[in-house]
Amino acid sequence: MRTKMWGTILTLIALAACSGPTPTSPVSDPPDKSQTQELQLVSPSGRNTHNYGNPRGGSMTRRTWKSAAWVAAAAHEYAADNGGLFPTGVRQPNALGHTLIDYLPGGRLLINPFTGNRTEPRDGPATHSGAVGYREILIEAYPLGFTVEAMGFDTSEMLYIEYKPE
Repeated sequence: MRTKMWGTILTLIALAACSGPTPTSPVSDPPDKSQTQELQLVSPSGRNTHNYGNPRGGSMTRRTWKSAAWVAAAAHEYAADNGGLFPTGVRQPNALGHTLIDYLPGGRLLINPFTGNRTEPRDGPATHSGAVGYREILIEAYPLGFTVEAMGFDTSEMLYIEYKPE
């Protein structure tokens, strides 16, 4: 499970085009491509969601995308400690008593770059600038996947990270 998770985290970070420190986890062996699943970044409008040149908040949008990558990585760490089941909410404890927030950098909520407040992630969709939302994907009533949704300056800058087993 850890090998699959590590490969997915590396793919996520590369696709999110984030810079700076990233959450890491020790693994015993390198990722095996046959066990790696691609995370899909989709935009409802089909437009480029990585519009870093936006004068209205490009660097803040990049920081929001980085937060989304951290949330996705934290969800995988949570599941690794919880028998492969992802959290059903950001404050849902796993088998070890840890929440998704505990797996984020510093073990606390992330800063929304547009407001400066530690409010991310939140349960449900991203509804305002800098928001990062988390939702589980239920498969046969088990939380076996997730969607992380992040909003940049406005709804024209949306990032969706989805993980679900094939």
